[in-house]
Amino acid sequence: MTKPIRIDNETEYLQKASNVPSDLLANSFNKNSTISKNTKLVIVGTLTPPDTAYFYCSFYNRIYGYIDEAINNLGRNNAITLKELKIGLAKVHNKRTNINLCEKNEIEKKVNLIKEILSKNKIAFLDVMDKAIRRKKTPYDHDIEFYKLAKNDLRKISPSMTTIANSKLAKECLDSIGIKSTLLSQRADKKSKWIEMIEKTIK
Repeated sequence: MTKPIRIDNETEYLQKASNVPSDLLANSFNKNSTISKNTKLVIVGTLTPPDTAYFYCSFYNRIYGYIDEAINNLGRNNAITLKELKIGLAKVHNKRTNINLCEKNEIEKKVNLIKEILSKNKIAFLDVMDKAIRRKKTPYDHDIEFYKLAKNDLRKISPSMTTIANSKLAKECLDSIGIKSTLLSQRADKKSKWIEMIEKTIK
């Protein structure tokens, strides 16, 4: 399996991207991150798939459920859970191209509610990559061929924040620029580890 190649030079990246079909190009969701000086916990992934509405909004992603449980354990119940919002977004948005105005408004409302819950609990998400070129159209790290690191966004992570890397590649990227993180892969680590770390950080 070929390891993704990092390109730091913008001109070089754009030259490679110009020869690739648009559906194999992906950009980060970092402009919609809730990271701020008040953030306590940053969960960093590789790159959010372009056919989802927000970070970690695929049907099978477990992170929202982990956060919900940690919030609930701390006695901070919400009228609607992050997981419920994620499922609602996935039904309306994921892998669709013909989204009407009413659906767009519904998507925006749900994303704003997610951001509100995250901000209130001092949690933020970031993509470690600013943009990437894939070998084929999948959300998997092993199908990323070239990428550019999201250095400007990652500089917002302060030493006082706890950082979780949710993939080996995300951790390698963070390590390369001196950002300390804990690797908690959804595949390799148990649910209890996620919940324990989230609770400990945001309490």
